Amino acid sequence: RRRGIATELLAGGVAGCSSWACAVPMDVVKTTMQEASGSGKPIGFLGAVVGVQKRDGMQGFFRGFAPIIVRAFPVHATMFLTYDMVKRALGASAS
Repeated sequence: RRRGIATELLAGGVAGCSSWACAVPMDVVKTTMQEASGSGKPIGFLGAVVGVQKRDGMQGFFRGFAPIIVRAFPVHATMFLTYDMVKRALGASAS
């Protein structure tokens, strides 16, 4: 059974946003470590995690998340739909 375009777009957008939801906290920790190292006071992974938590609480791990999602949803939705359409056009069965 073939999925509709709206379903394909929604699936791609949600998948892309989900992947970013997992990646952003780690990116915040990485950036915190880089900033500390650049200022001459390097910290490790756990030090960065504790620092973000103390400074901003749990929401600190999602700093910058809103603009990422605004960009990610349409990008991933379009990529998923395009991939599936090309796959179908080349004769492969859509999964």
